[in-house]
Amino acid sequence: MHELLARYGAGYLDAAASQLLNYSERFMRAEIREIPNGAYWAEDIMEDDGITTRPTPCASAGGAGR
Repeated sequence: MHELLARYGAGYLDAAASQLLNYSERFMRAEIREIPNGAYWAEDIMEDDGITTRPTPCASAGGAGR
């Protein structure tokens, strides 16, 4: 990061980060619009939560509808 700051400056890097966030938001919104209406469920196991190496189950439910 220090090298990037020295080479490009904080203003340039801030603008680049903002553009990347804006692009990723537009991309994700376009992808989400393609999800068919309905209810969705997923579950998985996190092998590492960053604090312990104990497997941690996780589940999520959601829906898409217009």
